[in-house]
Amino acid sequence: MKPEKLEEGKRQFSLFWSGLFNRLFRLTGWADASAPNLATRIAGALLLAFLPLAVLSFIEGTAYGPARAVPFLGDVSALIRFLVCLPLLIGIEPLAERAVVNIVEYFRSSGLVRQADAGRYESLVARIDRLSDSLIPEILLVALTVLLTGMSGMLVPAGQSHWMLSPADGGYTAAGHWYRLVSLSLYRFLLLRWLWRYGLWVWFLWNLSRLRLDLSASHPDRAGGLRILALGQKGFVAFVLTLSIQLASQIAGAVMYAGVPLSAFYPAIAGYALIVMVLFLGPLAAFAPQMFACRRLGVLTYGILGEKYTSQFEERWIEGGKPPSEPLLGTADIQSLADLANSYAVVREMGMVPFDRGDALGFLAAALAPFLPLLLLIYPADELVRQILKLVF
Repeated sequence: MKPEKLEEGKRQFSLFWSGLFNRLFRLTGWADASAPNLATRIAGALLLAFLPLAVLSFIEGTAYGPARAVPFLGDVSALIRFLVCLPLLIGIEPLAERAVVNIVEYFRSSGLVRQADAGRYESLVARIDRLSDSLIPEILLVALTVLLTGMSGMLVPAGQSHWMLSPADGGYTAAGHWYRLVSLSLYRFLLLRWLWRYGLWVWFLWNLSRLRLDLSASHPDRAGGLRILALGQKGFVAFVLTLSIQLASQIAGAVMYAGVPLSAFYPAIAGYALIVMVLFLGPLAAFAPQMFACRRLGVLTYGILGEKYTSQFEERWIEGGKPPSEPLLGTADIQSLADLANSYAVVREMGMVPFDRGDALGFLAAALAPFLPLLLLIYPADELVRQILKLVF
């Protein structure tokens, strides 16, 4: 029997729309507590990170043309980083926010958390909420960003004809200084902020898995009622895609301008895909012990129930124990037997982790898809199509 539903928390949980910078945005009118103005924030980030680079490189004559082996408008990595990935890091926050909030509310109302653990669950939610809204972590992230900027050496090889370097002394141009001190620092901060928020979410999942959940082996999601966790993790697929796009653009720059063969990056790409799978599906494996115990108990319980029912069914309908006046057609006994068989099949098919092959393929596709266009750097489009058709047919 399921316990009573948990009471709704008094405060709306938030993982992304909180913290120091969201407070500043609310003070300036760029956001409110429930609907941040993403268009304004993206425009502000582009004005700060990209526009000065474009203006300065045009003024310094490094934006295009043969004056530089790597002009600003030809730097694939920089353009993708600030015109695609930077807006994405801001714009995809609602996807992850909605996913995690839905999971928090699901465990509040579904009855999976036992009433005895209701207080622990609400304390966990409140702790994550406080940490996500705390000023100190984001101040530390700013400090870490400054430290990374100070520790980073030359961003491009010395002596290279690059839009960030001055041909006179080999130092940074004005655009190069802005790139290093402002544009790249902003990007690094947003990336670190995403990693911090995801780290909080992983900690939430770990502590949630330590609670004694009231799983049901016959739940139609075939995960004891925990299938929603995989749906929640899918809220981070766009973040993985953003990282992959940036990495692919950096590899493209190395292949196009440094002459590094694409094959040299194959092990790194494979390792990156493996890391993605571990980081974003691995936390769900923490629920495996409870799911395994639930399935084992379910198989045993439904096995005993099935044995009792089939014995009575056979005694009644096969061995002649039914009343002579009772017709076989239309009897509810046969439908009940079919229903019991279906329920037993659901129990037997219950997984050991709250995600399936489709979820894994989704993350794998997000990790690898942005690298596929790199094949055009070594194979002409028509040749690539012929090779694919040859493999298929």
